[in-house]
Amino acid sequence: MALPAHTQKLGTIKARFFEPCHTASGEFYLFVLVCLAIVYRHAGWAAQSWDLRPYVAAASALLAHDNPYDVSVLSQHALKLGLYDYSGLPYLYQPFFARLLTPLLFVSIPTASTLWLCFKALCCGVILFAATRIMQTRITPFAALAFALFIMFYRGASADFQTGNVAIFEAALLAIWLLGIKARMLWPAAAALTVLVSIKPVPGLLLFEEMRRRSWRLVIIASLCIVAALGLQLADGSLLKYANYMIGEEFRGYWDQLKLGVYNHSVTSAIYRLMDETYLTQPLLPMPMAAPFAVLVLLIILLGSTIWGLRVCDDTEKQLPEAKAASAAILITGLLSLSPRVADYTMAWTIVPVSLLTAFAWRRKNLVLMGLIAVSVLIIHGHTKFSLLIGAGWKQILIDRDTYGYLLLHAVGLYACLQTRRFCTASASEQTTEEKNT
Repeated sequence: MALPAHTQKLGTIKARFFEPCHTASGEFYLFVLVCLAIVYRHAGWAAQSWDLRPYVAAASALLAHDNPYDVSVLSQHALKLGLYDYSGLPYLYQPFFARLLTPLLFVSIPTASTLWLCFKALCCGVILFAATRIMQTRITPFAALAFALFIMFYRGASADFQTGNVAIFEAALLAIWLLGIKARMLWPAAAALTVLVSIKPVPGLLLFEEMRRRSWRLVIIASLCIVAALGLQLADGSLLKYANYMIGEEFRGYWDQLKLGVYNHSVTSAIYRLMDETYLTQPLLPMPMAAPFAVLVLLIILLGSTIWGLRVCDDTEKQLPEAKAASAAILITGLLSLSPRVADYTMAWTIVPVSLLTAFAWRRKNLVLMGLIAVSVLIIHGHTKFSLLIGAGWKQILIDRDTYGYLLLHAVGLYACLQTRRFCTASASEQTTEEKNT
């Protein structure tokens, strides 16, 4: 008996909702809709964007051949640009990144803030595109909707949109690097890593992973790009200003506050907050002499577990394309774990591993993995009081909820790596049994 026409139509719509787009134009429309939804949700933050102020002021200073690492110079350029709400934040990145923002100097500040927000929404779209390609599929309407809702309401993303920081751009660069490796697009991958290292040096550790995999061509190209960027900065004298600032007393004092402050959610800060006296907190387990040893041991464990997970995925990648998603996820959570400075907006990096691991779990229909991902996201997303108002005692552990969240996400990534091995072992056993039966 044939189904009614409306039931058949409903079934067709449902099937298409979960099926990958068959055309590039359909995928492009989904991409645009995702970006527009993100812009609509976060548009109210464009006028705030306090971290964008020092970036633009630094770009103006470099254009005028001034020192972008002198806060008084930044203040002068901020006033010249009409940034009357500039709060005196220093510029901490290499000159190369500020140079990339030079086009924003040719529009008004409100327009620049809006363009910056739209650019970061575009970066979110790039992450979605890269995640689907790493999984060797196309964007589905369901995936586009789920991703858009995630970015619209996830605190890790909204913190970056609110501050006007660069973390979502960094996450997009990480996604491009990972996709470049997967698709053997070496020059785009090298360019992405070059820009990324000019913002934060820690992602430079990704080159060691490619050395381990013996991808020497990519290592050479990426190294040459990074050296070329450093050479350009050395030629105009801006790199020397950056080096002098990094070894100067001003930065040392500023870094002292950042390193152990309540706004730093690195593994190092979390352990020191637990075991030693830091800014505004008292130790819950008073063992200040043991704190450095505990940091070293935990970092070694995190590094060792990351290498183990990557080696597991090396053995399963050829049989199981999803293994690349698991290895990419632990690479990023591993970088977060090893970073000396992790702010709340840095949680935007977790967008990439969450997207990859969710796609992995969905394809494998692994409910346990989905549940663990949800728990880690909820820990990071969980709303608590402002860090300075949490108070003394065991409530202090709430300061480092982001740390627990990305450490759990790292463990989830390792579990996914282990699942790839189990799947391949089970598949090999089934194949052997079939051969014996025939």
